[in-house]
Amino acid sequence: MTFFDDPILPQTPKMQELSDIIKRSHETGQDYQAIKHLIDQSSLTLGEKMALICELDKKFTD
Repeated sequence: MTFFDDPILPQTPKMQELSDIIKRSHETGQDYQAIKHLIDQSSLTLGEKMALICELDKKFTD
């Protein structure tokens, strides 16, 4: 179970938007860096950023 599968933890609209971007991205180094930059520059909490980075890493390593 990931952070995104847990119904107890609500997603903010910005977090959902970034998660959707990750899901639609192509597995290239350029996409990885661009999305990571968007996550780093967002106003999300550190925990939310970490969850998104984990999702991003999982997508690009599978």
